[in-house]
Amino acid sequence: MPEIVKITCGTLPRVMPDGSTAAADYSELTVTETGAELVRYQGDARETVPIRETVFRQTALEETAALIAAHPDTPAPEPPLASQVTYRDGTVKYAPPEELSRILQNLKLLLTLQGSELVQPQGLVCAPNPAMRPQGMALFQMMQETPQIFAPTEWHCACGAVNTGKFCQNCGSPKP
Repeated sequence: MPEIVKITCGTLPRVMPDGSTAAADYSELTVTETGAELVRYQGDARETVPIRETVFRQTALEETAALIAAHPDTPAPEPPLASQVTYRDGTVKYAPPEELSRILQNLKLLLTLQGSELVQPQGLVCAPNPAMRPQGMALFQMMQETPQIFAPTEWHCACGAVNTGKFCQNCGSPKP
């Protein structure tokens, strides 16, 4: 299977009928030869989190590869939505947005908890044997079993669209 180099999920910027640009609300995991970073775009704000622990990056990539394998024929979402995985050879595969979003949100949570007592650095060494990294895997498994805690909350816009981000994906209005 080709190597994953980028995972993008969320609502991309779009040009509205009046010519204005609706705000973006998406996450992007980019993997390079030397590391990885998770970037969250919300409106004009950009939050970048470098990924230092290989186990976090590898777990997210393995989860994504399994998701693509389980849903190999997922069609491209309608613009401006993104739910895509880009491979080193340039091919792009699409995945169910809610599941791909959950993987990136879980990764962000793992990165946030990286310095806490829940995730000890000595348990997160890069090792080919999953038994060598029990705490990171256990936390990721716990999040898989309780997705409602980590799932985005939905809200209804006045235009009728159901959204999970800070802006309506249909009309661009901010979340009330």
